[in-house]
Amino acid sequence: MLPCVIKKDTYLFRQGDNASHFFFLEQGVLELYINNQLKKELLPGTAFGELALIYNAVRSASILALADSILWCLDRVTFSNFFKDISERLYREHRNFLDGVSFFRFLTSDQKDSLALKLSKQFFQKNEVIVNQGEIATSFYIVMNGTVSVFIDKVQTRTLGEGQCFGEGSLFEDTNVKGTVVAESANVTCLAIGVTTLRQMFGQNLEKMALRYLIKLAFEKNGTLCHLTEMQKYKIIDLMMIREVTNELIDLEDPTIFVPLQGDLLAENGELIASGEVFGEQFLVESNYKCKGKVRFAGNYGILAEISLENLKSTLCFDKFVDFVQENSNSHENAKFFTEIYREDASLQMMTEYLKSKESKG
Repeated sequence: MLPCVIKKDTYLFRQGDNASHFFFLEQGVLELYINNQLKKELLPGTAFGELALIYNAVRSASILALADSILWCLDRVTFSNFFKDISERLYREHRNFLDGVSFFRFLTSDQKDSLALKLSKQFFQKNEVIVNQGEIATSFYIVMNGTVSVFIDKVQTRTLGEGQCFGEGSLFEDTNVKGTVVAESANVTCLAIGVTTLRQMFGQNLEKMALRYLIKLAFEKNGTLCHLTEMQKYKIIDLMMIREVTNELIDLEDPTIFVPLQGDLLAENGELIASGEVFGEQFLVESNYKCKGKVRFAGNYGILAEISLENLKSTLCFDKFVDFVQENSNSHENAKFFTEIYREDASLQMMTEYLKSKESKG
């Protein structure tokens, strides 16, 4: 980097000038003008000028020194090489992280490669609002580091951590943000991508991913199905039938697990089964459970995921769910050891334990 000194009341560059350098302000104060209107002050520690170099464009603003200032600058060639190196490192970081994001579990390796190139990293401080309830949903977010809180009508409904997503509802319908999301930990890093970009990349497959992710969220917050391992949840999700329902009464007598994914289900007695909630899990825990009546979607349209009790039991190979859950708790068959995401880590861990046992015997 080369030093650059600029005197008070002198322009570093003007709007419309050709761009040749990237700048970092070490000392002094600068003013940024767009169309001759003051937009903000730039203080020491601020870097600027990169967009014109990245996009090979003219300067979009004018920079005026409010006081004698010292800057450091990079020429176009050096900046381009530096930016390329940074981009490659970010790509590798994003690509590796995607392998651990359950929402994108159904993507191929090539599709994840393409997605990693489109993601942008965003940083938030504690209590900073990321999205506001009611605003137009334009982006999809993945929590990379830290935790965020979700508030609906100012009531906290859930906390999301590393690898979890928000904004998924906008992926299969144009909608407003359902809840306000606020950074909970001191520093939060999210990966973000525009909804329009995702739709262009994956088309109808995007809706399938979003719907499957909503099913998984429903399982995780359900008091019965939350006891399943990650592998077991995915087995069920893969077999569930997802369909659009229009002006149809759904019979509750047949032992079936339902998850309304878009729209609420309304029972004949007025009971509401909200979107994203599981219904019918009682069939799993009560062998003599009977349910009568019918439900329909409020508004006469919705998207429903369903699987028969017989199909579910056949898939997971159990007779009594209570005994099955107990076996889960006593077994090593859990998310860490049996999901595709952690299979390699599990293999390494088991091999390490085996070698340690050999050494102790030796």
